[in-house]
Amino acid sequence: MAVNWIWRGDFAAAASLIAEAEAIAAATGRGFARYAAVFLAGLRGEEAEAAQLIEAVITDSRAAGQGMGVQWSQWVSAILYNSLGRYEQALAEARQAAEQAPELYISLWALAELIEAASRTGQTALAADALGRLAEATSTGQSDWGPGIYARCRRCSATARTPSAGIARRSAG
Repeated sequence: MAVNWIWRGDFAAAASLIAEAEAIAAATGRGFARYAAVFLAGLRGEEAEAAQLIEAVITDSRAAGQGMGVQWSQWVSAILYNSLGRYEQALAEARQAAEQAPELYISLWALAELIEAASRTGQTALAADALGRLAEATSTGQSDWGPGIYARCRRCSATARTPSAGIARRSAG
């Protein structure tokens, strides 16, 4: 549920739900995947917190054989590093997230980060390939979100190696 609040930009509500889930887990002695906490820290651009959570989720996910947790963390890392202007790091993370388990939705979400990072590092062929994959994935939806993401990514790849002026990367929360 916290992830839904993060998507809506209500970081305070998401943080409250994350804290509640962590308290329940501590009280019951049962663990849970910390995807929402990783996502929130990544979108807030809190590198120290995000890096620590990302590493913990990757370690736990690998130990449990849960590749989705690794892929989620790589996607969030790409978001974080793109937002910090560290495009080479974002490229490595986005590429892994987009290529690992392409049948999972996370690989499609990672394409937007891959396009931005590839465009900003001058890897126009990689950006164009990812844009083609994104075009196919976003052409079938029933909402404006997919075409909106595609339009943003098309513009980003068209202005390779230039700042993404006017594009808000995250909501203040």
